[in-house]
Amino acid sequence: MARQNMAYLFGRVHKDPVIAYDNETGEYKYAACYIDVVRPPRDVGDDIKFIKHDKPMIMTKDKEIIDQIVNWKENMVVLVKGPLTTAQGTKTSYCPFCEEKDGEKHKVVNKGNIVYVTPIHVEVVKEFDNKLEATEYIVENKEVSNQILVVGTVLNDPKLITTKKGIQFCQYRLAINRKYTIRTDDPSVRTDWPIVKSYGEQARDDKIYLKYQADVLIDGFLQARTVTRKQKCPYCGEIYEWKDHTMELVPFAVEYLNGFKSKEEVEAEAQKPVEDIKQMLFTSGYKDEINETTESDLKSDDIDS
Repeated sequence: MARQNMAYLFGRVHKDPVIAYDNETGEYKYAACYIDVVRPPRDVGDDIKFIKHDKPMIMTKDKEIIDQIVNWKENMVVLVKGPLTTAQGTKTSYCPFCEEKDGEKHKVVNKGNIVYVTPIHVEVVKEFDNKLEATEYIVENKEVSNQILVVGTVLNDPKLITTKKGIQFCQYRLAINRKYTIRTDDPSVRTDWPIVKSYGEQARDDKIYLKYQADVLIDGFLQARTVTRKQKCPYCGEIYEWKDHTMELVPFAVEYLNGFKSKEEVEAEAQKPVEDIKQMLFTSGYKDEINETTESDLKSDDIDS
């Protein structure tokens, strides 16, 4: 299967980068920065009518790249090119009930999936004195502000969900073979595992046609969100909520390459419940007309809640 995994970010430096140093040698350990980007003005079915900003994280251990990032300041507009990267890391929260009881914050650490862009090219495009001017500039260039193109393999049967507002989205995880070797990473790590979140008609098609081990090409953008998670405190046993950060790949379009369901398979799956009902009615002695399920009927079915 072809290897493709490349993100392009044209955005505003949200805050001055975090630069970590080795305490003993004084050398760089890593650099991390959030980039304020705007998604291109194309409808993805999520019913968002306004200009939407996202703040994907970039992170690198490459000393040559850090040499450039170290000079970045808030509100600079920068260009970043690099692969979408996932890594196992730790996510920290603090139990509010412990603090209420004994005045001490207890740190609770869980393993989690960290998603970021590893830059292979960075450059400063323009410097601005304030956030408003920088934001206006990236909005003017929104067509190229937040883009990603990947080829990957579906790792689970997609799940279709309808929100309380009636918005449908389909979620599944991809395995993306690395096109570029990240020199500062473990050389045995050759695959990344991002979440894909498609909306509307694309979501319904993904639910119908995609399955485990199907290969897809996705043209889309990165969506960074804050989500509320629940955690049981190992110290006091109380359950509390905490804010986590996640990043997903949202398609403008999904091209099905290999291993997806054919129209014949989809129609056969749709026909099976009808045949089951016919069989049930036949064995019970009851007779009535059964309307055949067509492929168009499937477009609004299979909603998992």
